[in-house]
Amino acid sequence: LHLRILLCGMPHFAGLMEKYLKKYYFVQKSSNNPVDIISKIRLFDVVHFLYSPTVKLRALLLLPILKIARKKVIVQWAGSHILQLYNSYKSKIINKLTTNMVDINLCGHFFNQKELFSLGVKCKIIKAEIVGMNTPKVSNLPDEFTILTYLPEDRFDFYGGRIIEKLIAEMKDTKFIVVGSKGKNRIKADNVKWLGKVPFRRMRHIYKLSTVLLRIPLHDNLSNMVIEALLYGRYVIYNNKFPHCCYAKNYDEVVYWLNVLRGVKKPNFKGREFAIKFVKHNRLALRNVYERISST
Repeated sequence: LHLRILLCGMPHFAGLMEKYLKKYYFVQKSSNNPVDIISKIRLFDVVHFLYSPTVKLRALLLLPILKIARKKVIVQWAGSHILQLYNSYKSKIINKLTTNMVDINLCGHFFNQKELFSLGVKCKIIKAEIVGMNTPKVSNLPDEFTILTYLPEDRFDFYGGRIIEKLIAEMKDTKFIVVGSKGKNRIKADNVKWLGKVPFRRMRHIYKLSTVLLRIPLHDNLSNMVIEALLYGRYVIYNNKFPHCCYAKNYDEVVYWLNVLRGVKKPNFKGREFAIKFVKHNRLALRNVYERISST
């Protein structure tokens, strides 16, 4: 297919997608700036957003221009934008005014699809951001049981910070690696490393140092970290139900699964096998969407 696709979103994820998709299509990245997008659209058939512009005021300018230019529009819903649509009356109005200007909505998993359907948005389940993920080699689990978690500085409570600090305080014999925060005004202990913002390329090393990824935000899209951790053969405790992950929605359930996993010696090979198939499935599904949209 000689389809021309403009990817709009975070440079890292757009770059991963571009790396894979350019084998099949003409693909280019763009920033989220509407002026940048509008300046490029004449060269492209499809504009694929890796976020939802339909919850932001800029959509009232950007999307009509794309439709006047007869461009196909794909929106990949991010978890934060689903939450914004839930909580913001203004976003509900903007989405209602612009949703018919979107050709296809995509979301990561069935729990997101169900949420969006309740808000009047019909979605196909495709996790487009992961199609460029490579299959890394699996390394042995670390000698010491180690928990990796993501806890951004400015969203401590949202990402389960109270539970994580309690775990650090009460499990003094367990190592914790926290990315996203330097631990300012947080618990200081010998069993935790606060690494702050970590470049994506360094995460490969950090996954290898970990036994378990703990992911317990108040709301989530299907997290890329969950797929990455499984690809590295790591175990995952998650507060969304997903294959080969341990489901936990509160402190006691997290502790239960940590105690179960504490004795594991081998990597999570079943989880890794599933994640490899999951990436391949989403690659095929996304290409089918592009091929279908190009024929309409």
